[in-house]
Amino acid sequence: MILIFISKFNNEKIIKNIHNQLIRLTASSKIKTMVLFESSKDFNTINEILLYTKNKNSINFINIDSVKRELKYQNDYLEKYIKFLNIKLLIINLNTGAFRSKYINQFETISKKYNIKLLFPFNTIFRGRASLYDSIYLKSYELSKIFNDTPNTLNPDIITKCNDYINKYLEFEDDSKVREERFKKNKNSDLNIFLQNILFSNLKKKIKSNYCVLLLPKQNNWYNSYANPENNNYFKLINHIRKITPKEFILVVKIHPKQKLSLRFLLFFLFYNKSILLFQENLNLISNKKLIKESHLVFSAGTTAVVLPILLMKKIIEIGNISYGLWVNNSPFKRINIQNKISYNKSIVLNYIRGKNISNINYLKYIYAFLLTSFPLNDKHNTNEIDFKKNIDSSKIMINQIAKFIIKSEINE
Repeated sequence: MILIFISKFNNEKIIKNIHNQLIRLTASSKIKTMVLFESSKDFNTINEILLYTKNKNSINFINIDSVKRELKYQNDYLEKYIKFLNIKLLIINLNTGAFRSKYINQFETISKKYNIKLLFPFNTIFRGRASLYDSIYLKSYELSKIFNDTPNTLNPDIITKCNDYINKYLEFEDDSKVREERFKKNKNSDLNIFLQNILFSNLKKKIKSNYCVLLLPKQNNWYNSYANPENNNYFKLINHIRKITPKEFILVVKIHPKQKLSLRFLLFFLFYNKSILLFQENLNLISNKKLIKESHLVFSAGTTAVVLPILLMKKIIEIGNISYGLWVNNSPFKRINIQNKISYNKSIVLNYIRGKNISNINYLKYIYAFLLTSFPLNDKHNTNEIDFKKNIDSSKIMINQIAKFIIKSEINE
């Protein structure tokens, strides 16, 4: 049996779309499917849809509250329920968006304990592509295997394919119209605007060739909330990275373009304006690409903005115990945790920044493995195609990939 868990925070349109996807999935896989809803509201919505549906397929729908009651609110009710159903495949969501669920870590633990195949269909950090991950932590064991099995003497055709993808992606990064559409300016108070102008004018005056960049996601980022919760404390995070950045380098903190800047946040940067500078893409005259390209080192705290330094083949240090979409065995990227001692992390940074550059081959191998283990969320069959716009058929593409996986894996009863 397949168990599909649907997290909360869905609207009626998403639930209808989920229903249509499930009909396609069960029609193609011909296997019993149970759908477990976290939200009672979503569960009621799907039942209303079923009243007007002619196709009464073999899908069973249940609400997690019903499971709790059935197992009399035992502490391990979720584990017992999954064990009772003899689940062969556990699918977490159907790529319905950012994942905020209090059950997510439990599913990961249970799947490992009982050797249940877990599938987490989700967008990759590269726009326009998705993957069927093996973990809620965006791990792909196939990607890691390809990366490590691919020899350093890359085939010229592979190099050409990877470079074509990099160049097309960078074209999108340079497209000002695309970026303006994605990142509209936030509304701020007059005082905030005044302080921003001081900070951003400081950036242009003080930025030198010797600087490192810290990439921040939006505050209370969905992934960090369960993978690296310590990263959601902006002030602690920035302070730690400031202290471990070598004195000869300025730290430029690049915040998410849609992040609202609080008065406290702006005053923090004014206080430390000799050692850290603030960068927000939609408010600075310096281009995002130029900022990353001329940096010596990039810190990433769980954001898709890390794609650009990968494509520009920069030295990257991930912040947190768990990688955000960059996980591979024998990774060319470094990782630190702000819960470690300052001296320990500082030694890692110093050795890395003053050491040899990472071979370009490692970046190309990573991109090659990524392209082989992901798929475009559009109906343009060119695997190098990059599309920032949402495609109306993306859900069909995703469900077709899941169905192919089930058939290939021979998960049948």
